[in-house]
Amino acid sequence: MASSDVLRHGVGLVAVFGIALGLGLVSLGADQPADDATTTAGESKVPDEWLEGTRSSRAMRFAELKVGENPPALKVGEWKNADTLDLADLKGKVVLLDFWATWCGPCLVSIPHTNDLYERYKGDGLVIIGVCHSRGADLMGKTAEDKGIKYPVAADVDGATVAAFAVDSFPDYYFIDRAGKLRILDCKNNNVEDAIKLLLAEKAKSK
Repeated sequence: MASSDVLRHGVGLVAVFGIALGLGLVSLGADQPADDATTTAGESKVPDEWLEGTRSSRAMRFAELKVGENPPALKVGEWKNADTLDLADLKGKVVLLDFWATWCGPCLVSIPHTNDLYERYKGDGLVIIGVCHSRGADLMGKTAEDKGIKYPVAADVDGATVAAFAVDSFPDYYFIDRAGKLRILDCKNNNVEDAIKLLLAEKAKSK
């Protein structure tokens, strides 16, 4: 092919690509949703603004976790307000994991609100599990009693669960959907109830 023909051919391809891009038939990827916002059949979209951190920071932090897959096992003990709970036995429920600590002021302040969410939505299929940091877990039972915690709580074993879920602050909120899959990693405190409503609304879709 002559050089002039190659040039015309290249210009033509660029023009075709430009038209396709303008029509939305192809994408350069800049506007693709984050992993946390992707959807599959029967799943609702989780808005980026509900999630802590930037897309890049979340990608690094949650390199070993993936939305839509099975969550790590809970390595916890000393259950209060419930017998031992296994995530595998909670399919059909929406599970909120509330990572907290007995020495964490914001965690203690949030307890009344979390109690309220538990009371209002447990009848719709919400299960809340408060995973207590292993440091200070010897005070978990007394704290649960003094603060009137109504939902199940359990003590992390040697920090294993905190590490598995890449928890980096307290309180941190994670969600597991009715299909037993990780759906929201580190939900912003102000959007926890939004997330509860979103995932509970998937009841009919998950069957």
